[in-house]
Amino acid sequence: MKNKLDSKIFEYSYNVPDNSVNINALLISQLHLTTIINEVSKTVSPDIELNIRVIAPKEGSFVFQQIIEYIIATNLLSKDNIDYLANVFTVFGGIIALKVWLKGKKADNIEKNGNDVKITFNGETKNVSFNIYNIYSTDKIVNSAIQKTFEAIETDDAIDGLNIKENKNIITEIKKEDFASLVLNNEYLDGDTQEEIKPSVKLFIKNPDLVPKNPKLVKWDFLYEGITKIKATIKDQKFLDDISKTVYRVGAWDSLLADVKVISKYNEQVKVHLPESYEVVKVHKVIYRDLPKQTKLGSGFE
Repeated sequence: MKNKLDSKIFEYSYNVPDNSVNINALLISQLHLTTIINEVSKTVSPDIELNIRVIAPKEGSFVFQQIIEYIIATNLLSKDNIDYLANVFTVFGGIIALKVWLKGKKADNIEKNGNDVKITFNGETKNVSFNIYNIYSTDKIVNSAIQKTFEAIETDDAIDGLNIKENKNIITEIKKEDFASLVLNNEYLDGDTQEEIKPSVKLFIKNPDLVPKNPKLVKWDFLYEGITKIKATIKDQKFLDDISKTVYRVGAWDSLLADVKVISKYNEQVKVHLPESYEVVKVHKVIYRDLPKQTKLGSGFE
């Protein structure tokens, strides 16, 4: 027989100056954060069931609260199980920290050491729990949810960070400068990824980010192949330099003739690779939209 043991309240604080958050950033990120917690829970304590509910935001702040109820079979009660939610969020925070450190890359060396893994990367060595490393390097659902969480959060430039709290204590802190690393692909899962360079593609500009807050991660909105709306990362540094020097003055519905890298991931449901992200690797030409010809002003009696 299963009995509801307890529940805990966790707060997701979106650090914003005016206590308001873009609705897509909030809802999409919460959906995927919930996916991460559920998936990590299955690894940490597979015999424990979760029921995650939402509490209405408090007046005068933007703190999104979740109440997590957990159910444990009577014969499984132990101190470890009672404290297991803390373990779930510890693993969650460790996965985030590991991805920020590795920036989606594979480690240079891995050594298993009991319940820990010693990871060496760029001359630096860190120890993490096996659960953290194992989920980061093998779990497609968690990695995809992390990417989608912070892609959603990045849609609201005002969000300056995300803190997760329990009883007003910060248990996970994610800074804005870490967002760029968290949206990168995970090289451990690249077996499911295909990359293809499409040469000389015409991209219609929908929304150019001419003054990016993060110059290392510049994304513009385009129409791709005339109909598909995409957000593409601009990798051509010379083009970005020319934009900043006003060599080009571009706006909506101007277009670029460019080489585009299409990164696709294998979808288990439909058994094909589907486009996941886009990169503009080389801009060959800027094509300005046609403007109506101006009529010469005059008396009309020339």
